[in-house]
Amino acid sequence: MPDTLTSRYTVGQGKMITVTHTGPTSYPTGGETIGTANNQTGLTVAGLGTIDNILITDCAQSGNYGALVVPLGSGEQRQWKIVWVTAVSFVPTTTQVSNATNLSAEKVTITYIGR
Repeated sequence: MPDTLTSRYTVGQGKMITVTHTGPTSYPTGGETIGTANNQTGLTVAGLGTIDNILITDCAQSGNYGALVVPLGSGEQRQWKIVWVTAVSFVPTTTQVSNATNLSAEKVTITYIGR
């Protein structure tokens, strides 16, 4: 799940980092896990130690898939899931993508808010 940095802003005491997020080559049922405890996205390098919120575009650039953000737990060490769903003509459905689906050609814009 590589992220390509688009922009980085300081807002008050926090930071906003916008990235282009590429889907996984083999989608795991239940979604991609993102968070401080298992930081796989390089956000620490980009300047975030804690993710307070994640904003995501509803639909991938292709219009065939959408992405939803689900918070897990609470507090500074919380994790997040990015759950990919199917879409019809740029409108996301509630049907989760099947396990092991290759989403490596799909891209969404994500803004991480944290500190």
